[in-house]
Amino acid sequence: MLPKSNLTITMVHLLSLIAFALSVPPLYGLPGARAGGTAHPDSTIHLEDLILLVRAQNPTLHAAELQAESMSFREQQASALPYPTFGVSYQPLPIHTARGTQRSQWRIEQAIPFPGKTGLRGDVARLTATRAYSDAERVQLDLVLDLESSYSQAYHLQEELGLMDEFAADLDRFKEAAAVEYELGRGHQQAVLRAQLERTSLEIRSIRLQTDLRSALERLALLTNDLGLPSRAARLAPPSLLTDSDASDPLDVVLQRRPDVQSLETTRTLADARQRLAGKESLPDFAVHVAYFDIAAKAPPTGADGRDALAVGASVRIPLWGGERKGRRGEAQLEMKRAESELEALRSAVETEIRDLRQQVAGETRRIELLQGTLIPQAETTLEATLAGYTNGNVGFLDLLDAERMLFELRSEENSARRRLNVSMARLRHAAAAQ
Repeated sequence: MLPKSNLTITMVHLLSLIAFALSVPPLYGLPGARAGGTAHPDSTIHLEDLILLVRAQNPTLHAAELQAESMSFREQQASALPYPTFGVSYQPLPIHTARGTQRSQWRIEQAIPFPGKTGLRGDVARLTATRAYSDAERVQLDLVLDLESSYSQAYHLQEELGLMDEFAADLDRFKEAAAVEYELGRGHQQAVLRAQLERTSLEIRSIRLQTDLRSALERLALLTNDLGLPSRAARLAPPSLLTDSDASDPLDVVLQRRPDVQSLETTRTLADARQRLAGKESLPDFAVHVAYFDIAAKAPPTGADGRDALAVGASVRIPLWGGERKGRRGEAQLEMKRAESELEALRSAVETEIRDLRQQVAGETRRIELLQGTLIPQAETTLEATLAGYTNGNVGFLDLLDAERMLFELRSEENSARRRLNVSMARLRHAAAAQ
């Protein structure tokens, strides 16, 4: 049995230790706060900066943009006249004329398509390039959405690890307090073991979250083409939420600015141009040529016998049959119908997606309001009451541990709800093509 003075000192030490453990201000309410001190401002990474890096450095986006840019040169190629044809014919058995013997024939020819053909071919090439630019813009929006989702995951994983560090520190203090109580004979070994079990379970959970965080940071590095980013990501700034006005435009306005809708509309216009071009293919093309006959300046021989002449030359195949034209026209008609069907399906999908995402945003917002306004304050009040009861000896240690864990779980749920809200808002902005 300890002397009365030593027992008093021990009890005062114990109560001070518990009060200190519960009076530490939570890091959760501080944006970007981390266990182990505040990071240097220069090490803070912002979502806006990473979005700029994606647009400037992502090789997939760069390849899509280069493809669209290269296709923009096709209009100039498609609308140009065909190359002129130059030919030479030589008669090994000469043809005799009144002025002399014909030795060779020199010919230059220029094909001229039926009026309107070259213009339609240029339109087809231009519309193909326009569709490629829309596809590149869609790639950019998809990459930005991927970045925002990965960033939100990484940020809230860091926040979760910060909450776990706080809870782990409290568990260490509680375990020490339970050990003191057990040594004084007023506590149970079960309390010490329960605190140790809770601490070990938290460590296992922390290892999993750290692995997920590393994966999220590696994904950010891949999207930004900055492989050194994970080693520099000491602190992620909170992602800014959208306002209601960012994705509240009418559906028709949303559809007009979505690049996938623009691509399908271009496909429909492109199919119409191809159909009209196929109809033009049944019309004849023209050609103009100039030929020069080289005649030797001497009289024909007196003994000419009128034998056959032999010439070496070239010929051009004229497309007279309509099978190819009919095939092109039929293909273009079906392509137009396909684009119209996809536009209709996409319109329904976008409307449904936006409506669903708005419901998700409203649900997560309501959940956060309940957590912040009701559940977390109630858990804090419960913890204070439990601490007071534990101090007076009316409440057991396990009840105190459960109250602390409940507060941690509610704060963790609020952090998860904010992550889901951020992701839903990012997807809503992507669905509405809001910049």
